[in-house]
Amino acid sequence: MEFGKDLRRRFGRVRGADALAGDAAVLELLPIALLRTEARAAEAATVGATGRDRGRRCLDHAMILREIGRRTGEPETLVKAASTAERAGQEAAGDMALFAAARLEQALAALTTADLFGMDSVADAANGWFAEAAEGLSAHPSLKGRVAIAGARFTGRRALMAGDLDDAVNAAGAYDDAVGLLDAEVRRTGLGHAEAAAARCERAELLIGFGARLKDRKLLEQAQSDMRQLTNRLDPDYLPLSWARAASLRGAALAALGDLNGDAQSISSGVEALTAACETAPLDHSPLDHARALHGLGLARQALGEATDDEGLFDIAVEDMDIALTVLDSQPALRLRPIAAYDRAACMARRAERLEEPLALAKAEKAFRAELQGRRAESDPVSWAVLQVALARVYEARAELLGDAGERADAAFALTEAMEVFTDRGLKSLAEAVGESLERLRGPIAEA
Repeated sequence: MEFGKDLRRRFGRVRGADALAGDAAVLELLPIALLRTEARAAEAATVGATGRDRGRRCLDHAMILREIGRRTGEPETLVKAASTAERAGQEAAGDMALFAAARLEQALAALTTADLFGMDSVADAANGWFAEAAEGLSAHPSLKGRVAIAGARFTGRRALMAGDLDDAVNAAGAYDDAVGLLDAEVRRTGLGHAEAAAARCERAELLIGFGARLKDRKLLEQAQSDMRQLTNRLDPDYLPLSWARAASLRGAALAALGDLNGDAQSISSGVEALTAACETAPLDHSPLDHARALHGLGLARQALGEATDDEGLFDIAVEDMDIALTVLDSQPALRLRPIAAYDRAACMARRAERLEEPLALAKAEKAFRAELQGRRAESDPVSWAVLQVALARVYEARAELLGDAGERADAAFALTEAMEVFTDRGLKSLAEAVGESLERLRGPIAEA
């Protein structure tokens, strides 16, 4: 209780002429249960307030709600965050600085929703609110850093979705500008450490995304170097979630580098970084941060199993992904959920392929078919499609091992069905992966 009171005092002290919302660094210290308590207290504080004071309190409430939604993937909480920020703008009463800050918070709530659930229409709305916030910069120059990082996020998001290298270069430059502005704000006010760390992390995420797609070692090396420097600078006791995010990204970059270079030591270092991220962002502090780190850890362990021929690592990788999915399954619409389910199924199928034993393939097929019995294409099409992909991997492996007795055609049919689902649902990365598998199958089928 005293801890919560102390945090409320610290949260309150950042109000003033230059601060239009609480310090995000303070929120990082709160586990999710205590963060919900703070949200209720912040909502109660809006009841008796009037005018611009009510607007400022609504803004604080919206910021806390957005952080809860980001950590849990609760769409209703993010909707409430956006509407509360909108109310803050309505209460601005001619205060252009408050209005701009409220529009920015509304845009960030919508952008978080779009990122978590892959909703482009929500991102378009967020872009409109962001433009209104940017127009108010002259009224409150200290918002420049926060507006800059939001603008970079829009550009980076577009670049990753389209695979556009020119947009990626522009986004990287925008992140550089945001980092400079946020660092200046930290020096001036002592606030904004979390935002400055986020700008660096999002730039690294962009580098990793394009580095993995283009198999560009330099991009991956830059990302891991940036994140190594950031984890060395941050105090995990003060900014646990920022530190965990940086460690996760460094681990992902190291694992991708090791996979490209055939360097088991690099992958092992990635596993260590991701393990530390899981420990620093435990489930009761931030469920989604923990699930993301676990998913990345599972992928890194699978890569290490490939590099070292350690079959046991595949089993541990599947366990990591299973735990991640128990968190993600609580919000089935999360964009990460089908990706994690796909990676888990692919890991199981790959283990069976590596063993090159008909019995192992039969066991994998039996496991996938048992899961398929609990999934219906009508009610859970994405999970159904993921299992079709997994079965296709088993069919293809059996054809390679025992000779093709129609398995490749069965695999192609399953992949075609899955691709239709992924395309309809806007799951571009999964649709592309399935498309590559279909291309690989077409040659042997045509020859037959």
